[in-house]
Amino acid sequence: MTANAIMTHEQIRDVYFGDPDRAPRAVTIVSQSRSTGPARRNLKRLLRHHSEEEIGTQETWDRDAFDYLVAYFSMMEVACTAGYLPSSLGDPVRRTALRYLKNPAILRYYESNYPLLLPQLFRIRLESNGRRAVPSAPRAFASQFPLFFELTRTRESDGPIETFLWFLDGGDRNGVDISDTLNAISSPKRFFAALLRSDSQADDLDLSIRGFVDFVDFSLAFESLLSSMQEDSSRPSFLQSAMWHYHGHWFDHMRDEFGGFLRDALAQVASWKSRGQKRSRGETGRGHSRKHPRTEEAFGRLLSGRYRWPLAEMIVELRR
Repeated sequence: MTANAIMTHEQIRDVYFGDPDRAPRAVTIVSQSRSTGPARRNLKRLLRHHSEEEIGTQETWDRDAFDYLVAYFSMMEVACTAGYLPSSLGDPVRRTALRYLKNPAILRYYESNYPLLLPQLFRIRLESNGRRAVPSAPRAFASQFPLFFELTRTRESDGPIETFLWFLDGGDRNGVDISDTLNAISSPKRFFAALLRSDSQADDLDLSIRGFVDFVDFSLAFESLLSSMQEDSSRPSFLQSAMWHYHGHWFDHMRDEFGGFLRDALAQVASWKSRGQKRSRGETGRGHSRKHPRTEEAFGRLLSGRYRWPLAEMIVELRR
């Protein structure tokens, strides 16, 4: 699918439901929670906050399926906010979505345990069924949604980014986690070794480092898209805010995990890019390029919270 393609609700849905281990698994677990006998699942316990009880390995995979289900509803809200899809999606879609969004355990998962505004706004939109002034962008910006969707889909299909974000979210693989990634990024020798190693020899730490580089590239493209939609330099629009909130979880984590180290980490990426450009031109040289104002400024905007508030304030207004 190209960025200029006209997407239907069904095509958007296929991205999240096409793999049986993604949203379809969550649907199956919900059905099991309503059954009786040994197959019954305790949905409230599965979707608990991690501070209540440590999350087991199988539970992590099951919860991942619910993340895809919630991400689908979040993407649908961005499409509606963009005016790409109508607020009134038809009774079959509306009833099905509300059945999951209003399920007590799922609602608690995305509203209280790990607050996400897009599924909350989508629920409000569907409950109002056009009777309330849920925000939508000017029609001129509807064409931006396919660009956002394609950029997001590329990010979510990138294996190294998936590894990096898994670690960023507190996960680990074979004893490797985000602390190992941060330590490796801080070491130029280890950082460049991970990027130069062949795919067949790359380990989990290498993949996470590569994922960090890919995530920086994604973030720059994403911030460029947001900036191109700016109507008022003093305040982001609701659509910019909605798009940011889809990925905001990861930018919040980056701010928390990287802290003051982020500038040096971005410098490592800039140095890697600089080396690549020199090689393509047949140049040689030593040392690390630390000139990356465009990258720093872009991440400064993404991590600052400036894109967070329009949607957050609208949610407060809609609840009054």
